[in-house]
Amino acid sequence: MRNIKNLVKALALTGLVGLSFAASAPKIGVVNYMDVFKVVPQGQATLASMINALKPKIDALKTQQAKLQMEAVDLQKNAPTLTKAQLADQQKALSVEQEAFQKKVDALRQDQMQEEQTAQTTFETDLTNAVDQVAASGHYDMILNSQAAPYYSPALDVSAQVEAVMSKAASAKATQPAK
Repeated sequence: MRNIKNLVKALALTGLVGLSFAASAPKIGVVNYMDVFKVVPQGQATLASMINALKPKIDALKTQQAKLQMEAVDLQKNAPTLTKAQLADQQKALSVEQEAFQKKVDALRQDQMQEEQTAQTTFETDLTNAVDQVAASGHYDMILNSQAAPYYSPALDVSAQVEAVMSKAASAKATQPAK
């Protein structure tokens, strides 16, 4: 009888210890940043902003590239009828134009990198604010980027909640009067 009482006490104590461990288990969530980016208005606005900023330069470069290609074809076609001096002069001029074009392409790449960096910083700020709000309202101890977790249960995914907070913030921004 005494052994049974001790066994019951031990089981009860083990249960209480188990409950205290369960009560102190951290609450973890996971966010798929790429999915959020694709869905929220801030992601769409980021892409549109980058496209609008770079499109005129891209179009101008496409036009210049087509012109250079036509000049190269014309030079090749007319080469047999040109003197060596004329051919050398036209090849040199085309080479100079191609170098200038390449410099413009490099400058566009730099502009693109700057646009991407600016857009990424803005989006990350909005995303971090949304994750913080979801963490606070859901009493999460930790929210991870899904790329940091090789596996996670879909039950831990809070991406939809983050999307909702970001969409709400975007709509609130859109309704604010311009300053």
